[in-house]
Amino acid sequence: MRTHGWGNTKNARGAGTRGGRGKAGSHKHQYSKYFAQFGTEEKQVRSRRQVTAVNLDAIAQHLSRWIEKKIAVQNGKTVELDAEKAGFNKVLSRGTPTGAWTIRGATASAVARQKIEKAGGRVVAAGETDAAEPQKETP
Repeated sequence: MRTHGWGNTKNARGAGTRGGRGKAGSHKHQYSKYFAQFGTEEKQVRSRRQVTAVNLDAIAQHLSRWIEKKIAVQNGKTVELDAEKAGFNKVLSRGTPTGAWTIRGATASAVARQKIEKAGGRVVAAGETDAAEPQKETP
């Protein structure tokens, strides 16, 4: 193909078919391509925290396997689950908890938190201190 997708050979003459040469039009019709290069300060792109959500029914379904793999630990009637090891960081409310769960390192929606607390468990987000555990004093 000698026209390289431009149709007739007369259609591809000059730089006008591609909007100019180089950075021509960078403040006009090609602005969206070059806007990050304008200004005196360097543009900062904020990284968004990746949210990996899981529903209560999915936790109930995988809980026995997580106990076998030592991701979750059974202490009497309560099950302590490390959300980071399990691969999620948010709990959503579909389903019902099958027992008293303590989920550490995850946030939860308001309804999911209510359901877990109603079943006798609690959610401890990353960075929160657990009220049930004694706090260590630093000298």
